Amino acid sequence: YEAECMKNYEYLKPLVDESVAFAGQVTFFKDGREKLIAVQNEIKERKLKRDQRDELFATIRASFEDLNKRQDAEREAFEEESSQNYEQIRPKVDDAIAFSKEATYFKEAREKLIALQKEIKELRLKRPQKDELFQNIRTAFEQLNKRQDEERGNYEKECADNYKILEENVDSAIDFANNSEDYSQARERLISSQNTIKGMKLRRDQRDELYAVIRECFDDLNK
Repeated sequence: YEAECMKNYEYLKPLVDESVAFAGQVTFFKDGREKLIAVQNEIKERKLKRDQRDELFATIRASFEDLNKRQDAEREAFEEESSQNYEQIRPKVDDAIAFSKEATYFKEAREKLIALQKEIKELRLKRPQKDELFQNIRTAFEQLNKRQDEERGNYEKECADNYKILEENVDSAIDFANNSEDYSQARERLISSQNTIKGMKLRRDQRDELYAVIRECFDDLNK
């Protein structure tokens, strides 16, 4: 019995020491606990004298206590750091959201929000804090998209209305140029139509189409 207990003790003691050393340096506390628990279970399954078992269990308990203290200290440090990070980033998020609500240059507003998303990802924050900030930014993106869609719809309507007016204006100038012998006045009307096109909101393809028609008429007039 004595010999068997000593053999088991001499086998388990290095395992305990190795587990304690691992738990003392580990940064993932769960891994340290699992290793200590595994050694505890192995001690329970092997024959040992009471003083040997008590010694090994005491060593492991002390390691658990040290692990808990380190985890508590890290948790406190994380709480303090995350609170400081949240207090610093929250005003920046609020400012970017306020800017996006008033921005007329949507690209700049998007760039500000995307930059903040990246900054938040790199900060140490508690999950609820991070979730709150990301949700606020997502809401800002949704509102920005809605405003942009509305503005795009208004822009398309204005361009369509302008194109209709200008198409009639250009057609009238071309009709005059094709049927008049007064080339000087025909040119003036075409130039006037060109200038009118420059000053009105149009899509690029609409503007290009009207300019092409006028250039063709100039060519015919020159011939």
